[in-house]
Amino acid sequence: MKNTKLIILYLLSLVLLFPLISCTQKTYAADTIGYYFSDVISLTDDGFKFQNIDWLSNQASIEYKVPNTIYNAELNRLETDKNITTNIDSITLYYLHEDQFVTGEYIIITNTESDFEMFLTEVKKQAKEFFKSQQPMGNSLEDLSFEHPVSWEGENKSYFRIRCFEHEQEGIFTISLIVEL
Repeated sequence: MKNTKLIILYLLSLVLLFPLISCTQKTYAADTIGYYFSDVISLTDDGFKFQNIDWLSNQASIEYKVPNTIYNAELNRLETDKNITTNIDSITLYYLHEDQFVTGEYIIITNTESDFEMFLTEVKKQAKEFFKSQQPMGNSLEDLSFEHPVSWEGENKSYFRIRCFEHEQEGIFTISLIVEL
């Protein structure tokens, strides 16, 4: 009888503790870091491309290649967003000028400084590997911070930039990867 009570008490504690433990498990940002450079930027013989979309493509061709975009008429751009984890989002922007694609931007948004620092470290590492034979125009990757963006120039005068922002009022941090013609 005593063993039966112990077994019932043990099972009851497992039943009560299991939901508590599973609810407190968290997807850590480190598990969500992908290889951004292959998805965001590609290097051609004469410069850079954003998500392998041809420069000066029209809105319809971008919507065909990226079907879940929403057009923002006020800002003349296509937008997509993705929730990576509860603390991390991403936004992809496709800027148009006279219905021609001229700039792409991938933005990582975090609401904790620790996630921001972790993503920034990974972005620097990937940029260093991606650009191992090309130096940035001004600041080095070691200088990359809120005050110091880093830029590279392609042969065709296309540019790739990495910029960081802290939005104090909203309590968010962003890393922006920009490719422009």
